[in-house]
Amino acid sequence: MIKAIANQRLNLSKDEYEYYLELEKAFGQNPLIGMFKSDDKGQITSVTPSPSNPTAMVLIFFVLNVMYNQRLRRLDGWFEKQESLESRLVKLEKQINEN
Repeated sequence: MIKAIANQRLNLSKDEYEYYLELEKAFGQNPLIGMFKSDDKGQITSVTPSPSNPTAMVLIFFVLNVMYNQRLRRLDGWFEKQESLESRLVKLEKQINEN
């Protein structure tokens, strides 16, 4: 699901969003502003905490963890496509060999 967080689009899982809400209760909305950049699909493209403004490590860890999880989900989707293509190829080879 894509949510607006820190003035950025962010693609989060349900669990990640629930954890974000807990962080928001503890720290407010402002600490994440400017800490990361994302693309139109809500994928984090860079994490850049301010060197002049102290940031809680749990917030940095959260953003890095979301970025990592997004990439793993994308990679998992790629693997599923490869498995699907492989099974389709096996079926086609079987049909060709039967004819």
